[in-house]
Amino acid sequence: MTNFVRAAAFASAEVDVPADAFWKVLRDWPGVMKWAIGEDPPAPLIGTSLKPGHDVDVLPCTRICTYDTSQGFQPYLEETLLHADPEARRIYYNIEG
Repeated sequence: MTNFVRAAAFASAEVDVPADAFWKVLRDWPGVMKWAIGEDPPAPLIGTSLKPGHDVDVLPCTRICTYDTSQGFQPYLEETLLHADPEARRIYYNIEG
């Protein structure tokens, strides 16, 4: 039997952009490289792409995150966007593995 772990994460900050603009960035599911890379990143992410045949406008949609393995990270991780609520501006996704 497969074991599942359910967790919730919440991050909060204020940014000086319109909510619609922020939502557009968040919904660019494979575009995490545009905003997640900076000083002291939480993980050595070196690339992202959509899983073949997936489309950001059709959920569920999976992105493949590729990591620098020199720091002990696995080579890749799949994250599947399950639901996106534009009114509440919340996303729900699953991290495989």
